[in-house]
Amino acid sequence: MTETLTPPAWFQLDNAAKIYPANYSEHAPEVFRVGATLDEPVQLSAMERALERTVARCPYYQVHLRRGLFWYYLERHETPPRIDLLQSASVSRIRMRERYEQLFRVFVRDRRVRVDFSHVLTDGSGAFRFLCTLVAEYLRQRGIAVPAGDLVLDTDQPPSEQEFSDAYRELYIRGVPKPDRMGPAFHISGLMVPGYHRIISAKLPASQVRDRAREFGATITEFLAGVYVHALYAMWEAGGRTPRNRKAIRLEVPVDMRRIHPTETMRNFSLFISPGIDLRLAPFTLEDIIRTVHHSMRLQLDLREIRRQIARNVGGEFNPLVRVIPLLLKDWYLSSLHHRLGPNISSGVISNFGNITLPEELGAHVTDLTFLLGPNVGLRKAVSVIGYRGTLNIVIGSVIESREFERLYFTTLADLGLNVSISEQRL
Repeated sequence: MTETLTPPAWFQLDNAAKIYPANYSEHAPEVFRVGATLDEPVQLSAMERALERTVARCPYYQVHLRRGLFWYYLERHETPPRIDLLQSASVSRIRMRERYEQLFRVFVRDRRVRVDFSHVLTDGSGAFRFLCTLVAEYLRQRGIAVPAGDLVLDTDQPPSEQEFSDAYRELYIRGVPKPDRMGPAFHISGLMVPGYHRIISAKLPASQVRDRAREFGATITEFLAGVYVHALYAMWEAGGRTPRNRKAIRLEVPVDMRRIHPTETMRNFSLFISPGIDLRLAPFTLEDIIRTVHHSMRLQLDLREIRRQIARNVGGEFNPLVRVIPLLLKDWYLSSLHHRLGPNISSGVISNFGNITLPEELGAHVTDLTFLLGPNVGLRKAVSVIGYRGTLNIVIGSVIESREFERLYFTTLADLGLNVSISEQRL
């Protein structure tokens, strides 16, 4: 029988979440969005009742960030979240450091339901289960039966203890060597515009993308990541192959660790792998790049390589000296660490949520799904991918005005014979 528990008044941040408060800024709020489009306009009263029951089922999300002497922690929020009118295509600015700030927000407009999450709370997998549970409960409030299971949590049952857990610790083994250090990576040039986050999206037939990826001997994620690297490579060549001290193009590709180590946790449990190319080995064709990305990703997804990242990230928590360093100094160190292991060594980020199959009773009322990464000041462009009902939705968010990367990316896909339908989101 699954163990249940009374929700604690406070609990620690999981290992991945610890770096976000130190790195927070108004222009990089560390927020992402998941959403669903329904077959009928949303009835606000029914959605409010559904949100109340869903939050009661997921109490680990009704919290706010508190600052301790040595670590940040999450404390239960006494005020339930409200539903707001969706007014922007971009994610909301959740000011995680402000006391009593809700760390997730629900928006509705017409047939759209959107939920913005601070990464302090969870990753895409946890957020998407919350969204599916919320929409399923909304349909029940309108008299439509949707059974619980898999993506839909049972709102009549309390949460299990494992849903609160920091699953990273389960994979930690003392003595495993840390990953090799990486050099700085090529970055797209362009002046960041404060508060600017342009969203350009495309829809492609998923079967076409899958077939084309197979022709290159790659998965969809490897294929789309390869096209990303190829677009950056073209920009590097057009720019005179500068700067010369940045000798690699390298991507951040989030991996849902639940596929490697099954767990019920609803908190963060993902890691980044870093496929790319060494620019000193140029020239490269698109086929060269996709093949290199394919082999690089396969190697880095080996559990032994994953454990090296876990050893680096989790090991510090068990260091007695680190534990007693005041939070002010930890903030400085973690911010520096994030820059060194994040934007400095990466040229871009692509997150593929994969193909989503909803339960029949739920999917009958959901016409589309949305996944959007927040503004990324360090990398300037961020690519989000999700598949649903035979369609692949690709969204590129940008904090700079230049559209050259988007043009190269989507043109490459079109030149490969894929049917690409592009739109710029203004809401």
